Amino acid sequence: MVISRGDGGGKQTDAKEYKCYAGPVYVSAPGQCIDVEGIVPSYTIVKLNNVHC
Repeated sequence: MVISRGDGGGKQTDAKEYKCYAGPVYVSAPGQCIDVEGIVPSYTIVKLNNVHC
């Protein structure tokens, strides 16, 4: 799992494998949106940009 501020800064990663819940991974982003990226079991990369605004 990768999480970062919407501007690309503050990137934090957690490269462990999880079966039902990933994290915790935190990034400080007051007043900004965040980007989240992870890989689901079929090795499909899922990216969510500008969320939790």
